[in-house]
Amino acid sequence: SHSIIPLEVDFIKIFAIDPVFSERIRQTYLANSYISQIIPLTSYSFSYASADKRAIFSTTLLRCNIEFAGNGLNLLGRPLKFQKKDGVYQIFGLPFAQYVKGEINYSVLYRPNRYHSLANRVFLGIGYPYGNSRALPFEKRFYEGGANGVRAWHARDLGPGSYKDTHFAFPNQTGDLKFELNFEYRSWFFWKFESALFLDMGNIWAIHQADERPGAVFAWDRFYKEIAIGYGIGLRLNLGFFLIRLDMGVKLYDPSIVEGSANAHWIPIERDYESSDMTLHFGVGYPF
Repeated sequence: SHSIIPLEVDFIKIFAIDPVFSERIRQTYLANSYISQIIPLTSYSFSYASADKRAIFSTTLLRCNIEFAGNGLNLLGRPLKFQKKDGVYQIFGLPFAQYVKGEINYSVLYRPNRYHSLANRVFLGIGYPYGNSRALPFEKRFYEGGANGVRAWHARDLGPGSYKDTHFAFPNQTGDLKFELNFEYRSWFFWKFESALFLDMGNIWAIHQADERPGAVFAWDRFYKEIAIGYGIGLRLNLGFFLIRLDMGVKLYDPSIVEGSANAHWIPIERDYESSDMTLHFGVGYPF
């Protein structure tokens, strides 16, 4: 299937922001994402599903999406004499975002029988701001962790790269690049209950050198050391028309580096378990 959205316009207006948070990100690269702005975008999505005739219960799903924002307005900026402030065009008193963002989501489900299945997924996404934007809008940036990501971490608590936020009580980490790999073995338990064993790998990264967070920027010589690994178990209640899911993720490899402390990445090989190494997630539907 193909889906084309010729034009979608989002108006982002920040009416209030926590003063402590605002002061901490002031004059940082991240501050460019927390602004009121207009996002005029065009997107194209492609979805393909197939069944392997050699394995009756084997299915493959490929989803791709690409979106562009702000190119038309940027071209019209000079001839229409848009107002410019700090080198950025504005319309209706707000800057407009300009970026390109692409995602690829590929998954395979193999079911040799009705009681057992093996699901695998790989996800790759990247967004690049340019022209009228210095950074991707916050809602367009990638995050990792949560019920549908690397489940050993809370949502937005992992990355980017080896960076570890120690300032804020609530996780809020985002990036421009995301890679994720998931494996999940699912089996019938009893009645309408199912069990699962899973292994998740992935992280997010920044791609601009202007991002000053230590270890956040993607680098070919170290990115493989920054891929987090988690495993866990799950219990699901499959009611047919929807599924309720409870997963517990446990950290196996934590790539984060905290300055001024002894950094032990493999758990429990290099250090003992801590309460923060185990995360419980509630969800509706399969994670992928």
